[in-house]
Amino acid sequence: MFAVMVGTMNGAMKRATASPRFILTLFIALCAFSRVAPVRAANITASSCSSTAVQSAINSAASGDTVSIPAGTCAWTSAVSINKTLNLQGATTCSGWPLTCTDRTIINTAVQAIKVSSSASAFVTLGGLTLNVNGGDPNNGAVTLDGTEFTVSFRFHHSHLIITGSATMVGAIANWGTYGVIDHVVVDNSASNNHTMSIQGDWQYAGFRAWQKPLSFGTNNAMYVEDSVFNLANQLDGLIDGFTGGRLVFRDNIVTFTGSSNGADSLGFHGTDSGSYRSFFSAEIYNNTFTNNASGPLTALRLRGGTAVMYGNTFNGTKGWNGANLQNYRADGGGNTSQWGNCNGTNWKLMSVDPTTSAGRTNSTSGTVFWCAINRDTPATSDTTCNALTPGDTATAYFDGNPNGSGAAGAACRDNPGRTHNQALAPVYVWMNNPNVGVSSSDAPAYIVANRDFYANTTTFTGATGVGSGPLASRPSTCTAGVGYWATDRSVLYQCSASNAWIAYYTPFTYPHPLTGGASTPPPPASPANLRIIK
Repeated sequence: MFAVMVGTMNGAMKRATASPRFILTLFIALCAFSRVAPVRAANITASSCSSTAVQSAINSAASGDTVSIPAGTCAWTSAVSINKTLNLQGATTCSGWPLTCTDRTIINTAVQAIKVSSSASAFVTLGGLTLNVNGGDPNNGAVTLDGTEFTVSFRFHHSHLIITGSATMVGAIANWGTYGVIDHVVVDNSASNNHTMSIQGDWQYAGFRAWQKPLSFGTNNAMYVEDSVFNLANQLDGLIDGFTGGRLVFRDNIVTFTGSSNGADSLGFHGTDSGSYRSFFSAEIYNNTFTNNASGPLTALRLRGGTAVMYGNTFNGTKGWNGANLQNYRADGGGNTSQWGNCNGTNWKLMSVDPTTSAGRTNSTSGTVFWCAINRDTPATSDTTCNALTPGDTATAYFDGNPNGSGAAGAACRDNPGRTHNQALAPVYVWMNNPNVGVSSSDAPAYIVANRDFYANTTTFTGATGVGSGPLASRPSTCTAGVGYWATDRSVLYQCSASNAWIAYYTPFTYPHPLTGGASTPPPPASPANLRIIK
């Protein structure tokens, strides 16, 4: 016979003989409790660092598990794939600042090595890896961060990437539209003709869906790169490239150019001139240190579409910096027009509403597809589509022709620098860099206009032009629409939204990124109190 010890109100225990019925009821209850209590995540160690062993461990892991890759050096000739919530952890460690790594799990590869397919329900974490990349997939790099677009679903951290191969597009990391954070990564790239990283918005839909989402400055809806070190030798085409509506936050990093990196862009983003895709969407670039010890001057930022804020960066080194250069190749007469034609006042229309097809990325004066007049990033063949989004909206807008624009034909170009969702003005703001790099438009000056499409740092700020900075109390009471003021005591960029009317326009997202703290498994519920079974 069993007895149950039951706690009284004063904490004393009393002994009571339990009936068989009570024991059966208690047994069923305890079994039910054991079924609902969460199971702690397992740690599965791969039998070796080979891709076969790692993929086998990934396949055997349950959602939420950690797969550990032991120390060693292995050659991978095919990629491992991850499509569930998983922490893939190697033995490489990276610490200190400037960050340095001790390479212990070393993967030698000339192909795509890791393919991540993440989502809101499949969060993927990668860390502790050394990837020695001699070649690489030109489209996907050594690491591909893919999955459900516009979801915060990955972290890649505390790893070392060594790129020595000659992949012509992407050497290290390709991001195809998912959001997340890359942090505490060291990249040593000595190859001459690749981008270290490529950032996209929605490649499959050519950026059309990404541009249909509002501006998300200061939120976690972006690809974050922070607290990382980039050593770039012989770079001819820049550190990061991107288009199709990509969103990037690049902050608190150290970037050093050496060797023959003459004329490269530190950060450069495409416009609508490339393959009939939509341009890059937005970039936030701040608190970085850029050093140019290469053979010639470099360009701090080249932006061919979308918007950006760039502030608080240090630009130094033995060679100079050209500052921020805003361009629109479709308007410069140089012929880089893709299938969308010159931006010169021609009333272009798309041939199809489906951007996944060639016709959906081809303009013609005889096209059949307009754009909504209000929701200007929505292609439509009739007013019905536009009216469903905003009553009264009509399918009457052409490919170019933003009413906020001016220029030779009285119209701005689609996705012009300084434009955002629905082609509204969202100027590029550049301020408080050290030294204060300039902002210029090297072509199409009629379409990319100072103090409309971009605002540069102004030392003596009156509220009339440019961007000022200082305590909030020193902000001028009068202002011209569009100018900016960075309140140094608030870390907020205020914009003059209308004559003499200031609004809070931009506040940087939490630093460090919340994902860098790691996510722990919730503890199981506490055991029932004052209840035990004894003989």
